[in-house]
Amino acid sequence: MKKMKVVDIREKPLERRISSKQFRCQKRELILSYKPESLILQRIKRTKATVWKYNSRNSNERMEISKRMSSVLSQALKSGKNIQELLFDRSFPFLYNFTEKAFINLIHNLKRLKSLRRITLRIHRVGNMTDSELYWLMKALTGPSSLKNLLLELGSVEKITDIGLNYIRRSLKKMAFLKSVEIEMWNLESVTDKGFYKLNGSLNRLLKLEEVNVLTPFCNMTDVALASMNFKRLTSLKQVHLFFPGCTQLTDRGMYLITQSLKELPNLHKISLNLLECPRFSDFGLHDIWKMMNNLPSLRRVTLAFSGCLEISDAGFDDMEETLTCWGSIQKFHLEFCGCPEISNWGLNYLCKALDRAVSLQNLSVSFSDNPNITDAGMKKVVDCMDKLASLKEIALVFESCEKITDESLKYTAQFLRSQTKLEKVLLGSEIPGATEEGVDEMNEEVFELMSQRPEMIIEFGNL
Repeated sequence: MKKMKVVDIREKPLERRISSKQFRCQKRELILSYKPESLILQRIKRTKATVWKYNSRNSNERMEISKRMSSVLSQALKSGKNIQELLFDRSFPFLYNFTEKAFINLIHNLKRLKSLRRITLRIHRVGNMTDSELYWLMKALTGPSSLKNLLLELGSVEKITDIGLNYIRRSLKKMAFLKSVEIEMWNLESVTDKGFYKLNGSLNRLLKLEEVNVLTPFCNMTDVALASMNFKRLTSLKQVHLFFPGCTQLTDRGMYLITQSLKELPNLHKISLNLLECPRFSDFGLHDIWKMMNNLPSLRRVTLAFSGCLEISDAGFDDMEETLTCWGSIQKFHLEFCGCPEISNWGLNYLCKALDRAVSLQNLSVSFSDNPNITDAGMKKVVDCMDKLASLKEIALVFESCEKITDESLKYTAQFLRSQTKLEKVLLGSEIPGATEEGVDEMNEEVFELMSQRPEMIIEFGNL
């Protein structure tokens, strides 16, 4: 898919913007000016994707621009029959100053975009955005039957309530033609479980969906909001990404509801679950995840991020070897359990026994930083496990801020890297408080020498 064409309005006096600078994007040049208006209309007819970008800091100028742009953008949308991609950012200054009436008149024209295939709606920190505007905006999107991909970002909007989310739900129910939906919401102080419950339930009706992304960090969401998230009917679903970091009210019950709705999807090949800083999530939730993975025959890529979940311990991995028998198909496995003080070398031992079966694994990322009970013996076990996986091409080995890891682990890791001939990319943790300066210097010299001998191998230091 081609990249979006960007229309850039430079900071110039209004009278000089008739011949504004051109912004190059691939092989095309787009020009946006306020006078003559026909110039924007001519250009918009020829492009498949358009973004309006504005960078003025002058508030009086923004108000004057907004008045002109209301009619200009309306005419542009009426004439843009060939637009396939559109980014619509309500926080752009010339949209931010629109009145509710002007904004509603503008979005009515979205129904005219008969070729529209992908739209991104960004509503960030817009204090005057209301449920009413959201209603008309979502209603306009039910018009283009060609729409396949929807990205909705809604963050830090004080006046949006459960009513606004209900409007989104009602519109989504009418978009049975969608193949990809991404919903990002954060800092919605007036939205409760009721709003999230209704919104999550609307996804179940989109039977043609192939990809679902739901990101709601630091929201007032409980397990009740996840009870309506049932994907069993979405047999075409291939990718699911669920991100609920900082939702402190979520528990193992919520994870059980998620895993039950996902475990019967025959075409699901990629799954990401993120519950960072969810202190009520425990080992029982992990057991449900292992069982779910075992029922997904097409699963290829798995990302699990549960850093800061204080209730997770070694017991969460103890049945991993017996439960998981799907390793023959998994190609990428990403684990992030930083700041889980109850995980020790025993947990890593259970994990490595399960990973020994991953004969097709090409990408393995393991991050157990800031866990005080992990020692050199545990890291050595992980390195030995990686050494046995002949198909590995990319690895991440991050054990930062683990006080009991010393120079011994650095030397053992360096020996492992020297013995590898198929690795293409390596990521290593950089902050090892238990290591000495001499040990770190020796490790750096080993890495430098290895990269000199094998320039095709990429070695980086840092966090995941």
